[in-house]
Amino acid sequence: MKKFLVSFFLVSLMGTFLYANEFDTQVDENVEKIQKIFNSLVNSDLKKRYFNYNYPQMDVIEDTKNYTFFFALPGRKKEDITLALRDDNVLVIKGKAQKRVIQNDASYKEQEIFFGKFKRSIKLPKNIDISSLKTNFTDGILQLTINKKASQQKNLKIIPID
Repeated sequence: MKKFLVSFFLVSLMGTFLYANEFDTQVDENVEKIQKIFNSLVNSDLKKRYFNYNYPQMDVIEDTKNYTFFFALPGRKKEDITLALRDDNVLVIKGKAQKRVIQNDASYKEQEIFFGKFKRSIKLPKNIDISSLKTNFTDGILQLTINKKASQQKNLKIIPID
């Protein structure tokens, strides 16, 4: 059975190469054109106009006592970041990154680094002590550590069965 499957795969693969035709070439060329158009749209002013929010990457680590959040904010300054806690226990991190100024005779050949507004909202767990929140911003990484509330075990009252 194994030999049959390998043989079938090889014959199918060979057939693809043997029967390639002009139609396949035209399809490949059209796909390439569509990819170029899509890439130009993604890197255009359309992107900057309608998709101007960056969504910072985040890691969350949980241990027995804490939740620790790490946000990747490369190139940002502490002064450009705002942290807020909404009444519904949602942490909001937002800000703006200033665009790099280049000389008048220079232009971007490729621009992948995001500049502009950024925002992320995270629903925090219910079992946290928000007064214990500690923050640290070093090397473009914002770290938030929040203690868990001490687990409250409910006292059980044993009820006799009659």
